[in-house]
Amino acid sequence: MEKSELTKLLSKPKNYYSQNLKNKYGFFQFKKPVILFGAAQMGGIYLDLCKRNKIEVLAFADNNQAKVGKKIRSKNIISVSELVKFPKATQIIITSIYDEEILSQLRNIGFIHIWPHSFFSTLYPQKFNNLYWQNSLDDIYMNKDKILACFDLFKDKLSKKTFLELIKYRLFLKRRFIKKIRQPKEKEYFDKDIMNLTKNEIFIDGGAYDGDTIKIFRRITKNNYSAIYAFEPDRHLFQKLKQYVERLNDKRIKIYSQGLGEKEANLKFSNDATLGSRITKKGHLTIQVVPLKRVINKATFIKLDIEGAEKEALRGAKKIITKNKPKLAICVYHKSTDLWKIPLLLKRYVSGYTFYLRHYSPFLYGTVYYAV
Repeated sequence: MEKSELTKLLSKPKNYYSQNLKNKYGFFQFKKPVILFGAAQMGGIYLDLCKRNKIEVLAFADNNQAKVGKKIRSKNIISVSELVKFPKATQIIITSIYDEEILSQLRNIGFIHIWPHSFFSTLYPQKFNNLYWQNSLDDIYMNKDKILACFDLFKDKLSKKTFLELIKYRLFLKRRFIKKIRQPKEKEYFDKDIMNLTKNEIFIDGGAYDGDTIKIFRRITKNNYSAIYAFEPDRHLFQKLKQYVERLNDKRIKIYSQGLGEKEANLKFSNDATLGSRITKKGHLTIQVVPLKRVINKATFIKLDIEGAEKEALRGAKKIITKNKPKLAICVYHKSTDLWKIPLLLKRYVSGYTFYLRHYSPFLYGTVYYAV
């Protein structure tokens, strides 16, 4: 059933979904100014993207009164009561994950030209190359055969449904598709319906953040495991990770301030101490990236949430994966192509893997592949 629906979706003419989105949200005029609704990290990203595309930004708007009256790089942050003074034909880009709620709010007060930031990433990926929310209709059309081949890897019904609904979300930009497949957050990375942990796990935590995943791993294993190797290149987060591990005083845990990649390199990195710290050409910090095989020679469980660098890290861990066949929990929401490229890559590495797909949030973020 899911396979036939997916095949039908992918058989539509190339401009079917782009025209559908334009009909839903309207035609965006690049030469007219905009207001960005959402004065947080995504707002700053779109301020830069608008500047790059020569789109004038009039101001930021936000529902959070604590932000009103402040500025983001010389642009005022205004309240909704100030926003309503603007002409109702003013173009507004929603730079928040709560796009559907804000869209409804703005339409209720009379604004008629409103677009979620995902609209631009999806229809104009070259002009709006947003590293925090990557999507491209062109990528989907150019990879139809790979998408269908990836679907065939799944044995369980929930994985098939999850894959289908995620493709539908990326085509239609409607969160209702994601709501159908959302799993409890507490299962993320350690879903007992998919994998069981032993007392001898050698756990690799790629994207260790401040130690949050280590904490869960130790609780689930009841502190019975062989070793933990944790990698976190963000300097601020690494200090938090270090402080946490020092308090544990557990010699089985080794931490590294390096990133994981395909080969050794020094790369630019955005060091902003958030969940979105990542490798990027525009980063203001240089970090060292290493292949996992240079640090360890054995692993039983690898988890990766490294903001779009997962595929490169898996290539750098190929020797370990092919030799040890570890359990894998790999995030695949950062790039739309990862949804099919990563499992197909792993299938080439280990023919005996069984693949599962789960999604753990009401938004785009939180999609995890398991291979066991």
